[in-house]
Amino acid sequence: MATSTRFDIDPIGKVSRDIRRGLQAGASANHVRGMLRQWGVRYLRQTEKHYDEQSRGGGDWPALKPSTVRGRRKGGKKRGGTNTIRVKKAATGGSVAILKDTGSMRRALRRGSPGNLFQDINAGVRVGFGPVGHPGGGVTYQQLATWHQDGAGRLPKREIFKAPDSTTLHGMMADAKRALQRILAENRLRGVSS
Repeated sequence: MATSTRFDIDPIGKVSRDIRRGLQAGASANHVRGMLRQWGVRYLRQTEKHYDEQSRGGGDWPALKPSTVRGRRKGGKKRGGTNTIRVKKAATGGSVAILKDTGSMRRALRRGSPGNLFQDINAGVRVGFGPVGHPGGGVTYQQLATWHQDGAGRLPKREIFKAPDSTTLHGMMADAKRALQRILAENRLRGVSS
């Protein structure tokens, strides 16, 4: 029959080690690394939505110059496989989407797509455009995105990446809570003895 119960902080130390291990780049799949990757996916989804809204003219991206619109209505330069549906629409008087001439930048916001960057780093994940050649030639997706993000030369500033919105932050908090609950559940009662 036990005459005493021992409580100590060994389980907290184990939880802390699990969290630190999960924060290391290259960590094997665990709850913390899974949470960080989910954050990256959530942020890319938010960025895709923002990109689509802005490219339709529904935000603060400056409109295309008339010369750019005229060039697309004439069929434009067929660089890297111009989207013929978009060109036909422009030729018949429809609108021309901003930063969607070929669609390659927009597609690169999808994890695993050409030009996408989704990389585990220490204490996080890095997402965005990678240093891969853009089909337009001569530049990488990363360079092109930076020029648009900051505005460069004759290109106006068109921010692709924004701070996470409240919906994305709420989802990230839920991801963090789930990860911590799983870690705590795995370590429950360890180190407690009678």
